[in-house]
Amino acid sequence: MALYRWDPSTKKFSKSTLRGWLDGPEHLLSALLLLGEGGKGKSKLMHTLAQEVCIAYDKPSYLYGKNVDALGILSYAGEVRKAAVLMLTDCDLKIARGGNMGSEALKSLLDVTEGGSIQDTRYRPASFPPGLVRILAFNGDAKGYGDFFTKYEQYGIAAAIQALSEEDGEEKATKVMLNLSSDDQAAARRVSIALCIGEEDLIKAETKLALMAATTSKAKEAHARREAYWAAQRNVA
Repeated sequence: MALYRWDPSTKKFSKSTLRGWLDGPEHLLSALLLLGEGGKGKSKLMHTLAQEVCIAYDKPSYLYGKNVDALGILSYAGEVRKAAVLMLTDCDLKIARGGNMGSEALKSLLDVTEGGSIQDTRYRPASFPPGLVRILAFNGDAKGYGDFFTKYEQYGIAAAIQALSEEDGEEKATKVMLNLSSDDQAAARRVSIALCIGEEDLIKAETKLALMAATTSKAKEAHARREAYWAAQRNVA
């Protein structure tokens, strides 16, 4: 899987890999943005990456959700600061009052290096400390990978993503970026963009088997506890 990152110094997209993003400094410099069809294993991949980051930085937890609003309360409770990774999947880029998230709020959500805050999350502002790794995943297909961001009026990043998904994508996306204002470029240069186009499942078969084995074992333990509970109830009666 190729990752693309806009480099404002060279005015080009640099190309790397998921392994390079995780093992090198890039996870501290850019948010990972996964775009692809549903059922490819994006969520499982996110959890696997988050576990690696937790181990790397000796952090006890990571955050995973589908709602930006909830981050306000989690931030107030101190959970965001304790976490190694913030992960969001298929969430609406909206704020508590129902409007679309503004460009500054989106930049704060994506800015790993400097952190930031979203003032209009429900009940409390959401604050993100510098160095909090970000991984976001959204469903999309070849008909319009940029459509998700267009829906929320984030046209700059939408245009760049759509161009990258097409033939000669790097060349087209470079032209798109050069024609955007610096403000419109801001969100796009804060992400490493991974397009899961025509890819096989993102999770290897052996990993799926291990996950299924763990789930099966957990279900068996739960079933055994239920059986033991009802057997004890019958003995009491």
